[in-house]
Amino acid sequence: MILGCSSTQLVSVSSQAGRLTTEIASPEHRLSVLVDSAEVRLPLQVSGSELAFIDVDRALVSSIERAFESVNLGTSAHTRASFVVLVELLNARAAKSSERLVVELVARVTLRRNPGNLYVAQTHAHARCAGTIDATKGASTVRSCIDSVASQLQGWMNNALQI
Repeated sequence: MILGCSSTQLVSVSSQAGRLTTEIASPEHRLSVLVDSAEVRLPLQVSGSELAFIDVDRALVSSIERAFESVNLGTSAHTRASFVVLVELLNARAAKSSERLVVELVARVTLRRNPGNLYVAQTHAHARCAGTIDATKGASTVRSCIDSVASQLQGWMNNALQI
């Protein structure tokens, strides 16, 4: 006798499906953001539930793109170059206890200048957010964690380009 199988409920955290690369361009410069999620297991399974979050990597690209819109790339010869920002997701966890969701993201971020793939700077970003499993099934908590990572990177990027 088969009693039935429970299936995972997939919840998108991205308001838009999109590329995993984005470019923020102007006549003086170009900035590309790449997200590598090979180190983590996606979709992001929520421990203690049947929920899994999809589009975490796409939401991260979108959030970083918004954060970098206000980054001052300046007008010096150094900042007229093209830049690549590689965001490597090193850890992504989500757990449910009662009606509470805890999400943790860790990323290593490397800034390189083109041409020549020249190293400019590197940092880590870490965010841990908690919230209730609401009508969005916790997607807002995951987005809050993603936005926290992007916000950390915005400040770092402004400092890294002052070199």
